[in-house]
Amino acid sequence: MGGIYPGKDWAKGYNFMLSKDTETNINLMLVIGWNSDQTKMKAAGFNVKTGEYIPPQI
Repeated sequence: MGGIYPGKDWAKGYNFMLSKDTETNINLMLVIGWNSDQTKMKAAGFNVKTGEYIPPQI
C-alpha cells in the first residue's frame, strides 16, 4: 500500500510514527519507508481506530 519499501542503508526497514491530523482530528499511524529505487522517503497513513488507509494528500 502506498508503494513503500523498506530502507536498506539509512533508516533500515520500516519506521512508524503516531500523529494527529489537526484538520480532521483523527489519530494516525504513519508507516515510513522509501520509494522503489531508494531515493525518496514515502509514508502511508492509517486511522488508528479503524485501520482505514488514508492516502497522502498532495
